[in-house]
Amino acid sequence: MSGDLTNVQCEMLTNEFIDTLKSLSVSQLSSSHADTIEKLHNQFKCGTSNGLQNNKAFASAVVDNFYRIVPLFARILSNNDINNDFIQTKAFLETLANTFNDICLFEVLIMFKDTPRFQTIFQDYVTLLNETYFTDNNKYDILVNCILPIVGFSSLLIQITEDQIPGNLLSYLLTFTKRYWQCRHREGLVKNILCLIKIFSKKPTLIPLIIRNEWPHACVQWLIITNTEHDSRPSYVIDYYICIILQKIARHPLGVQVLNELNCLKALHDSKEQMRKSHIDVEYKCLQFLQCMIYALLMEADEIKQLSVLTDSEMCQALDKVVLFTIEASRDEHFFYQCFHISEILSVLCKIFVNDDILTKCINGNNQLFDCLCQLLIHFTNITGDKNRIPQPADDETLLSLTNLLWSISFHQCYHEKFQTNSTLMHTLSNLATLSSLYTSTQTSSIPRDLSSLKKAAEGILWNLKSSSSSRPILKPSNETAEQRPLAMISYSHSDAVF
Repeated sequence: MSGDLTNVQCEMLTNEFIDTLKSLSVSQLSSSHADTIEKLHNQFKCGTSNGLQNNKAFASAVVDNFYRIVPLFARILSNNDINNDFIQTKAFLETLANTFNDICLFEVLIMFKDTPRFQTIFQDYVTLLNETYFTDNNKYDILVNCILPIVGFSSLLIQITEDQIPGNLLSYLLTFTKRYWQCRHREGLVKNILCLIKIFSKKPTLIPLIIRNEWPHACVQWLIITNTEHDSRPSYVIDYYICIILQKIARHPLGVQVLNELNCLKALHDSKEQMRKSHIDVEYKCLQFLQCMIYALLMEADEIKQLSVLTDSEMCQALDKVVLFTIEASRDEHFFYQCFHISEILSVLCKIFVNDDILTKCINGNNQLFDCLCQLLIHFTNITGDKNRIPQPADDETLLSLTNLLWSISFHQCYHEKFQTNSTLMHTLSNLATLSSLYTSTQTSSIPRDLSSLKKAAEGILWNLKSSSSSRPILKPSNETAEQRPLAMISYSHSDAVF
C-alpha cells in the first residue's frame, strides 16, 4: 500500500495491528511466532508509510500497546538459535527503532496532550528496563533501543519523582555506559542511555538521584579521557550527549555545587583542543556552544562581569547563537528548539546579562530580541496566571527568567522608551508587581541560584522606568521624609557606577 491513506484505511490498519499484537502477547512460547511477527512488521510498515506522526491513531496504538510483547521478544532474543522467530523479531525491532528517531517520537507523543496518559506510558515502559538486557553481547540492544526513547520522551511531558524510577536503574545504566562509551558497535545503545539521562537531568526532582549515582562524576571524567589507542575523542554524538547532560545538571543549584567540586570548568578547558582536533568544524561549534552555556551556568556573577567578550570571536558566535535559539524557541508551539526548552536558554541569558557589554551586544545586535522577550513575558504571565492549568515548572521558570532579564535591561536608560511605549507590557509588569501571588512567587530549585523573585524583579523594572523620567530620585528633607518609606536601589549595572 502506498500513497496517502484514507481515514478508513488508517482505522482498519490500526485495528489489525492491535489485534495481531495482542495475539502475540498471549502466545505460547513453544509455538512458532515468525509468521505472526512478519505480519505485524508488514502492518507497521503500512501504517507508517507516510511517517509515524502522519497517522496519529496508528502511532497511538503502537505506543500504547508495544509494551505487551516486550517479554515475548526478550525470550526470543535470549535464544542462542538464530531461527525464523529470531530473524523476524530482529527485523521488526530494527524498523521500530529506526522509526523512533528523536524528533519523530517526541512529535508523536506531544500530539496526545494527555498528561495522565503520558504517566501510564512512562510506567508501562520504565518497568521493562531489565538489568539483564545490558550484557556484554548485543543481543538485546535492538529491543532496549525501542524502549528507552519511549521512556525518555514520555517523561519529558510529566512530573517525575525518585520513587517512580526503578531502584538501581541509574546505577546499572552507568556501569554499562562506563564500559562501552567508546565502543562504536554499542554506540546506538549508549546514545539512547545518555539521551535518557539528559532528559532526567532536566527534572529538578531527579537531580539528587543523578548525583548520588555519580553521573556528573562520570561525565566530567569522560571529558578528559581520550581513546588511548588512537589518541582521539569518542564520536561526536557521544561527546554531544556528555556536554548536554552537564549543561542540564548545571541549571540546578546542587548540580552547580557538585560540578564545581569536580572542577568541571577545568575539564572543559582541558578537553577543548582535543575536541577541536577530533570533530569537524560544524560539530565542534555545537560542542563549543554547549560548553559556553555550561561556563555561564557555573561561573559566579562577579567573574562574568569581568569577561571581555567583544574581541573573542568564539564567544561572540556563542552569544549570537543564544539569541537565535531564544527567538526560534519562542516561535515553536511548545517552546523547544534543538533539544532546548526556552527556559534553559533564558537562564543562560540571565547569567550573562550581568555583563553590560554582553547585554548591549545581544540587544543591539538583533532588533527582534527585546520584542521577543516582551511578548514571551506577556504570554507566560497569562498562562501561569490561569488557575485551571496543570502546573508546569518550566513555565514558572520561564516567567521568572524573563522578568529578571527585563530587569537587567531596564537598568540601561537607552531602552526605557521600548518599555514605556508597550502598553500591554507595562500593564503586565504592574500586575506582576502588585498581584504576583497569582503567579509563581518563589524561586524554583532548577534555576540559577542568583535570580530574584518575580515580585522583586517586576518592582525593580517599574522603579527603574519611573526614576528615569527625573534622573535619579532625590530624598526630601528629613522633616518631610519622616512618614516616607526609605528608598534604595541596588544596581549591578556598570552604567550606574557613578551614581
